[in-house]
Amino acid sequence: MQSNISVETGDHIAQIENILFKKFAKPNGDNYFIGNKDIVTGHIKQLSFREKIFIEQLDYKFRYPVSKRYHTQVPFIELLYFDCAKIVNRVNSFVETSINAGIHIYLNTGDAGELVFLPDIPMKGIRIIVYEKFYNCDLKQRFPYDSLNIDNVKQFANENHSNPELQLIFSQIKKGIELGIRSELFYESKVSELLFLISSKNSHVFFQTQNHKHRLTNNDLSLVNKAKSMIDNNLSRNPKINTIAKFTNISPAKLQLDFQSVFNCTIHEYVQKARMSEALRMIENTDAPFYKIAKEVGCKNPSRFAEIFKFTFGVLPSDYRNSHRK
Repeated sequence: MQSNISVETGDHIAQIENILFKKFAKPNGDNYFIGNKDIVTGHIKQLSFREKIFIEQLDYKFRYPVSKRYHTQVPFIELLYFDCAKIVNRVNSFVETSINAGIHIYLNTGDAGELVFLPDIPMKGIRIIVYEKFYNCDLKQRFPYDSLNIDNVKQFANENHSNPELQLIFSQIKKGIELGIRSELFYESKVSELLFLISSKNSHVFFQTQNHKHRLTNNDLSLVNKAKSMIDNNLSRNPKINTIAKFTNISPAKLQLDFQSVFNCTIHEYVQKARMSEALRMIENTDAPFYKIAKEVGCKNPSRFAEIFKFTFGVLPSDYRNSHRK
């Protein structure tokens, strides 16, 4: 029997698939890896968006124990969702943690360590790297460094994140990869939702607006979530901002400011995204014709619905359904 396999990758972002998997690059820039069957069975799919977000769908199993030594060169936020996994993570030679099925969040700031992958245990899940460029350019206004510092991330890592809301977002990302969706807007919005839900665990979260700090308390975040829930539960209608503000008992002006601070989009833009996410779910799980789906998500014109769906996900509803059923 072969002994343990050790891989030296240098950077934590660098992947063992470059050594133990065979790479197949696609014309659109995506990467697909097939395992060396003598060592590992399965595959890995990768998406990369202009050094802002890097996403992997993992589905493989090692035949032997595999260890990977790493040293992070740049800071990044790492989000993991595993349906099945068993990894030992030894950081800086003295901190040892176990990565199992569930949701895990890390902030990497130059750590050195070793990952040990145990044999005959399937690795199935999603790995997301949020690069510093994306964090500084697009997310810093909503998630300043103070709200995602290393202490908070360590605290997050010790908590159970496997709640339905987070699982749903990861599942939508996974399905998007499986269907070949390349919409940068789709993946960026999903990652932003994940980070908001994680950061809302803080007692206070600071959001950077144009020239001043707009402080959102837990109560503010709770009311934003209440507004979000109202929208999500009334997608077939056209909710007015005044109606949502009355429901949450805050002024329309504050509602719009707080909502945009959290989601980096207007309420109208969020309604559009939520409608398309629900349409995605219905196409996957029902046989409803597209005109009925369009009506359920507030689009009276099926042609307009198809146009918005393609703009959001990069594929027509009919092509999406056909790919899903293959």
